[in-house]
Amino acid sequence: AHGATSFEVRLTNRSGTERWLAISVESQFAGTGANRRLVGSFGTSQDITERKRIEEALRQNAESLALALDAARLGIWYYDIERERITVDARAGRTFGFTSASAHRDEWVARLHPDDREMVVTRVERALRGDAPYNFGYRVKGPDGLTRFVHSVADVTRDDHGRPTRFSGYTQDLTDLHRAEEGRRASEARFRLVVDHALHRLGTLGCQVGQRLGDVSLLRWLAVGGHDLLAAVRVRGQAGVLGHAHQVRLEIGRAHAELQSHHDLVC
Repeated sequence: AHGATSFEVRLTNRSGTERWLAISVESQFAGTGANRRLVGSFGTSQDITERKRIEEALRQNAESLALALDAARLGIWYYDIERERITVDARAGRTFGFTSASAHRDEWVARLHPDDREMVVTRVERALRGDAPYNFGYRVKGPDGLTRFVHSVADVTRDDHGRPTRFSGYTQDLTDLHRAEEGRRASEARFRLVVDHALHRLGTLGCQVGQRLGDVSLLRWLAVGGHDLLAAVRVRGQAGVLGHAHQVRLEIGRAHAELQSHHDLVC
């Protein structure tokens, strides 16, 4: 009877150098049951240190690539044209809302946003014919109803006769970036409304004070801010308009606070 086993072992010599060995051992036995005994064995060993170094380098590169892809929200996929199946990595699967690593073309088409579906399918057909590159943005809608904004880039692999055999590429999830941009535009719009409202409010009050004083110089003050309004009113002895002047100064303070608050939100 014979018995064989194989294993890998890491050895360190006296100088501290590590070596990896792949060892195979075959043993020969005689007898059966309680009388079974080892009569001989032989084995081989192979230095696989370089192979181990290459495997470790590949592993580290794969980890670095995975981290980079995840940080950039890039998902890798390829489409088997003959089988009409799309295979995705974990990131692309989450982006399209797939529950497995492979899906039929119809399932992928169903994940496209209804308003973008026809456009995306047409872009795929044009890319497979070689009429146009596949590099554009569109929307997908997952089973949870959430709309995602994505950008895809892909290349077509062809056989010796020029027929497309595989369609592979990556898709970047830009949803967070798109929402941040929408938030920025909304904040800027609110900021402009506050500015317009504040200027209108100050202009109205300023005109009221200027009309009460009958002094055009106060209207100029509202534009250049070169004088203290209350001081100007007191110098002219127009105590009757102090209330209006004080209100203008309060409005200036409120407007300044609002503008600063919205400026901080936008910036």
